[in-house]
Amino acid sequence: KMERMKADNRVTFSAAKEYALIPSHFTDEHMACPATAFFKSVTVRGHAEFVVDLEEKASAFSIFMSKLQPEGGYDTIDASDPRYASRLKGVALIKIVPDEWTAKFKFGQNIKGQERQQIVDGL
Repeated sequence: KMERMKADNRVTFSAAKEYALIPSHFTDEHMACPATAFFKSVTVRGHAEFVVDLEEKASAFSIFMSKLQPEGGYDTIDASDPRYASRLKGVALIKIVPDEWTAKFKFGQNIKGQERQQIVDGL
């Protein structure tokens, strides 16, 4: 992967969050086609850059640890701490520099009348 990224650093990253799965039987007793989901999503197109600055790496991993271990229980990740410096040098970190962002959401905004009510009742 690393060699491929060095040869062509174009990347795309997508994230989505489903809020509700809408089974087909909410609106049609026989056909599977109406099955859907209500969601939000974002897609970023850009290029990948290898992070070499140890302070930037320390900052990124600190944010990551705040998510994974919010209760703490570890020494602050500091690039000047020799215990962390060697590890920060030895781990690859890649950031996405966005060139384009797109977003999409689907919450049944185009569904009207009886079909909308059937979905609401089903939820």
